[in-house]
Amino acid sequence: MDDARSRLVDGYWTFMRLASSPARPDRLAADDWLWAFDEVGEAIGRPDDSALDLLDDLLHSPDADPVAVGSGPLEDLLSEHGSVIADRVADRARQDPLWRLAVGSCWLEASLAASLSRLEPFLPRRDAR
Repeated sequence: MDDARSRLVDGYWTFMRLASSPARPDRLAADDWLWAFDEVGEAIGRPDDSALDLLDDLLHSPDADPVAVGSGPLEDLLSEHGSVIADRVADRARQDPLWRLAVGSCWLEASLAASLSRLEPFLPRRDAR
């Protein structure tokens, strides 16, 4: 990972930690790191390997929270570009337990989840209620 990517990944996790803190000063300080959150969001808008590589770097950071990656940028990527990227996400989930945990944390619309059959083994099960 180059220096710019490392700074982005560290900045993203700093933002996430501060933004979810119960301490108001931390939540206010999160604004200083909003750029990293926004940059990850922009990168996820491109359904290509660069987006997957960024998610991989986020997942393998020492500060990583795979559930936050799954319920955040990965869920956004699949919601917007699932038909284009699902096979590559499924391949990563098959090979890497962090990816499996992240995919398992995605909550997709039922119709979208059904169309992404390669991801089905990794997605959370829905009740038939």
